[in-house]
Amino acid sequence: MNVAGEGLPPGMDVVASRYAELWRAVRLHEGVPRSQTDVQFLLDQVRSALDRHVSDLAGDDGCDLIANSFWDEGVVHAGDRVQMHRLRHRDLGTHHAMKTLVPDNAADVVSAGFILREARIMQRLRHPAIVAADVLLRLSDGRPALVMEWMGGGSIANLLRSGGPIGATALRRIVSGLLGGLAAIHEAGLVHADISPQNLLLTKGDDPALKIADFGIALEANESLASLGIRRGGTPGFDDENRTANPERDLRAAGKIVALMLERLASEGGSSALREIAAMLQEGKGITARDALARLGAA
Repeated sequence: MNVAGEGLPPGMDVVASRYAELWRAVRLHEGVPRSQTDVQFLLDQVRSALDRHVSDLAGDDGCDLIANSFWDEGVVHAGDRVQMHRLRHRDLGTHHAMKTLVPDNAADVVSAGFILREARIMQRLRHPAIVAADVLLRLSDGRPALVMEWMGGGSIANLLRSGGPIGATALRRIVSGLLGGLAAIHEAGLVHADISPQNLLLTKGDDPALKIADFGIALEANESLASLGIRRGGTPGFDDENRTANPERDLRAAGKIVALMLERLASEGGSSALREIAAMLQEGKGITARDALARLGAA
């Protein structure tokens, strides 16, 4: 039984006919088959044309389509120079975070350079406790856009503001992730340089895991912040007066964050090792993230 066309929108027969004409034009020139190179070139041109036009369309929920692959579900955070969007992959349905310049800064080559630099740094770091960089895109107006995994569980800053207690098991898991991520960063010869509660994200679920985010001012070990054209960097209260990046900078900030979470500990049982680690990290000398992780594991 021939059911071709049943259930299809009106006009699909016209679309099918024109598609057949296009396909013949791609494959043949005056009845002579084109070379494979020419066919591939023409196919790429067709795809590019479709991408440009489909980006002008809106999804069923009013979203814009980016790179013919991601629906933009909106801005979730905006600063002076950059903003974060939540994306949904059009085919897989997965969510992703996208960091790009605010539209008014599309021509800001310095800020664009920071995003490109961050993408290169994140490509060097693959660890379960570090937010993964998925791909670097260029938006239609030329802005670079760093697409990363979507966390969805908020941040340590949200956790600290919530006012509720933190269970000992959850805290131990969070601190273990923080130390493991820092160890991977430092062993790669890098310093994050902006470890703060808002840059420590949590996965969604009943047993959230921690992942380190925002490598916007990450540096090679012993590199000066002046190399980025900034005098001081980091988040107030968790930054460091030392303008040279070294692992101790990250460790001191981590120690402060662990101490803040310990103030919210639901019970004191088994907290002695965490308190010792927090004190040693804040001192920032004579201990590495890997050492602290080993101490936590042995406790």
